[in-house]
Amino acid sequence: MSIRPGSIRFLDPRVFFRAASTFLTWNPAGPNTDKTRPFICVGRCEGRSAWVALTTQRKPNRLWIRPAWIVGGLPRLRRQNQYLRDAAQIVVMTDATYSAAVRLFGERQAQLTDDGLTSVLIRVEAARWFRRGDAINFDHTLTINNDPPTDAGRDACAGVGAGGAE
Repeated sequence: MSIRPGSIRFLDPRVFFRAASTFLTWNPAGPNTDKTRPFICVGRCEGRSAWVALTTQRKPNRLWIRPAWIVGGLPRLRRQNQYLRDAAQIVVMTDATYSAAVRLFGERQAQLTDDGLTSVLIRVEAARWFRRGDAINFDHTLTINNDPPTDAGRDACAGVGAGGAE
């Protein structure tokens, strides 16, 4: 199964939370952190991939994933409103961990359109800027770093999907 930026897969966090090779940008303690849910791939390189979670719970600061941005996969991904759970909560895992964590529901897998992926990546970069660089290089290397965030991330913060469903 191919993984590429924009892929939407249902992943079981209990698997990748336990994997020593997994890097998380947050502490996973809290409600619903162990629930199998859809994740969007936001980067891929050298046997690793980076993912952010989706949720159906709307909050003012969450990016609404427009149904038209989702191609294929389960119809419920388009029927129920989907939101980026938290662009600052990024999971980087190896392909082996991904293979153990992925849960298949049917043969057709969902993919974001280019417009959808661009919106998600802008939000992730904006969150990286607010985190002050405590994140991952998204220049196709997926390396862990403490580099200062980019001005592009700061500039991208100005209202990209900030109001939820637009």
